[in-house]
Amino acid sequence: SAQAGGGSIVAMLDIHALDLPRHTHAAYEMSKAALAAMVRSLSRDLAPKCRVNGVSLGVAAWPKNGPESEPELQKRYLARIPLGRSGTPKDAAKAVAFLAIDAGYTTGHVLCVDGGRSLM
Repeated sequence: SAQAGGGSIVAMLDIHALDLPRHTHAAYEMSKAALAAMVRSLSRDLAPKCRVNGVSLGVAAWPKNGPESEPELQKRYLARIPLGRSGTPKDAAKAVAFLAIDAGYTTGHVLCVDGGRSLM
């Protein structure tokens, strides 16, 4: 449950910013890596009044345009996901809700929601 008199922060991260850097995405990945450091720092600074966690997403939805909208690229990417499918916005929302509401004794944690992609 939420902290009495406090709250919960859940930052949105990206698996590619933590362990799987992508070509030509340096600025984006640097910002997400800084956000991961913020999760760890603020989890200590704001405790015990507020918990701070993060969700590190893999694919939660494919873009409608651009190179990542191509079925062949998506097929190659999915082949590297142990669960064999992309995630959904609902998968992401459930992870956020868990950390924000149900994980009352969790702070400073980054939960990977990526079908196992970060293991490959």
